[in-house]
Amino acid sequence: MSGLGAIAAGDEHALAAASAILKAGGNAVDAAVAAKLTSFTSEAALTGGGGGGFAAIFDPREGEPILYDFFGVVPGLAGRPEDIEFFTVSLSFGPATQDFHIGAGSVAVPGCLMGLHEIHRRHGRLTLEEVAAPAIRAARRGVALSAQAAAIFRILEPIALSSKGMRAIFAPRGGLSGEGDIIRNPDFADSLELLVKEGPAPFYSGGVAEGIAGFLREKGSHLSLEDLRAYQVLRREPLLARAGGAEVALNPPPTIGGLMIALGLAVLQREHAERMGPAERFHAIARALEACNRLRNIPTGGKSFHEALYDMELARGMLSAASVENLLRGLGDAPIRRPLRRDDNPLGNTTHVSVLDRDGFACGVTTSHGESCGYVAPGTGVMLNNFLGEEDINPAGFFAAPPGTRMTSMMCPTLVMQDGRAVAVLGSGGSNRIRSAILQALINRYVDDHTLEYAIRAPRLHFDGGRLSFETAGMAAERIRELREGYAQVVEFPELNMFFGGVHAVARAGDGFEAYGDPRRGGRGAVVRE
Repeated sequence: MSGLGAIAAGDEHALAAASAILKAGGNAVDAAVAAKLTSFTSEAALTGGGGGGFAAIFDPREGEPILYDFFGVVPGLAGRPEDIEFFTVSLSFGPATQDFHIGAGSVAVPGCLMGLHEIHRRHGRLTLEEVAAPAIRAARRGVALSAQAAAIFRILEPIALSSKGMRAIFAPRGGLSGEGDIIRNPDFADSLELLVKEGPAPFYSGGVAEGIAGFLREKGSHLSLEDLRAYQVLRREPLLARAGGAEVALNPPPTIGGLMIALGLAVLQREHAERMGPAERFHAIARALEACNRLRNIPTGGKSFHEALYDMELARGMLSAASVENLLRGLGDAPIRRPLRRDDNPLGNTTHVSVLDRDGFACGVTTSHGESCGYVAPGTGVMLNNFLGEEDINPAGFFAAPPGTRMTSMMCPTLVMQDGRAVAVLGSGGSNRIRSAILQALINRYVDDHTLEYAIRAPRLHFDGGRLSFETAGMAAERIRELREGYAQVVEFPELNMFFGGVHAVARAGDGFEAYGDPRRGGRGAVVRE
């Protein structure tokens, strides 16, 4: 096979780290872990060691796709204090502002450090010392901020400057760092060296964990040492669906993103969308996205949303035609309960890396720390999440879920399988737009047989809250007119926009590879050669 492998990541530093690991003899899992650990410095506004995520892996020694869940868990196993620190900040997205909830009370039990350590332990080839070396250098010596990262810093400025620990990273010279400035996190370099030497134990049951839990409880948090000690990385069987002639392995419940993507693919298959012309297909995708949006409105008979889905056998293997019909009947014309909002977070603080190698390994990792709670765990350089303050992943309301509950997410690292091997890896950031971004990339590539670049750059749609949003760049004038006339609420974006996610994808192509990072979010892709 031509080339060592292919990588697509959120920025040049993560891409360089993964490339170096492949050239050093590492496999796709090694490279993905190296990229992710590096991104905790180079994409610090989007992700970090105090967040959570998911990994989709194909290990040819096992022969089946695997999903690892290391997302946030609701804390409070040691009891919930009455006084918690939980407050609102307003972030500006240009013409609109949106409120976010941060503070010590917004921190869920983090999983990133344990999760990345676990997937490397099970599936990596090089030592963790070798894999973590690029990330340690990046944190200790610093990396130059890209234009994309600097723009995100500006959006998050009220949070980035909200505490001494945050200012030390984001504004070491007093003012917020900008494009070309060097961002360093030497405390995090020390934490990574500790992770290499002792594994995740110090961060979940040892002295570091005691310090984190004590700091947060003093500030007003539900999180205790008991919560950290109870945390586990979960290995799950992926949800399977079809896109054209390919099998797609998706993130299963309790996350919702994979179910929505599977439903969208099944709806298109039900409508025989593969036989449609371009114009009909475009409208079929819009209808599929609308059906996905109504998924949360299905009557549950007093059960939890996910229990109801399991009862319908949606989460057991392939989605059958009968199960799709039952679901659509259940959805009917159910009203959209979510109120119309014109200020949906266009950021979606999430980032993804995809890697394939010539030995058949495949790895996609998606991580986030929300907007962060506004604190760095003292002495660790670990920025802590604000998952308990994210409306999208707390559908029943803040602090409604019992302690120990694994939180839901839209994140969905995705594998495409053909003939018993992984032929593509993709994933996206973008909050609620993750489902629509991945769905359309799959359709463009594996139903319409476009190149990977076209599949990602093609104009996207998103339906949510009774409103259809779409990019008009590259779209035929007739399609634009039809969409305007077909939906009561439309929002048009004249150029490719980060609102519609950032699909970073790699694929096998003949005897070689393709790689493409979504320009909407400053993505980078590369085929790595010897």
